[in-house]
Amino acid sequence: MPFENEHSCRLKEPGLFVRIRELWRKGGERGIGGPLKSNPSGGTVTQAIRYDRTKVTAADARANCREKGGSFEAATGRGPAKETESEYLDPKRNPMIRTGGGKE
Repeated sequence: MPFENEHSCRLKEPGLFVRIRELWRKGGERGIGGPLKSNPSGGTVTQAIRYDRTKVTAADARANCREKGGSFEAATGRGPAKETESEYLDPKRNPMIRTGGGKE
């Protein structure tokens, strides 16, 4: 399933992982991954790379993904460009963000 604002390069199937989280950011790229179920204490492995469509063209992302042996999907480009971090962290805009010191 393509993302609106990020091109995607899948390197490994998500079902191979114990958990998945963001591992790194560099320029318009971010890597996500985690420990593999087959080696949970063996450190983290990159599962996918996401490319910000406002910073990396689909052609460049596709070429980079091909070099890494991954499967590529271009961003759909529908909707607004990626929201800012402050917009994402605003509890009025994002229902997943809670305030109140962690008490329910």
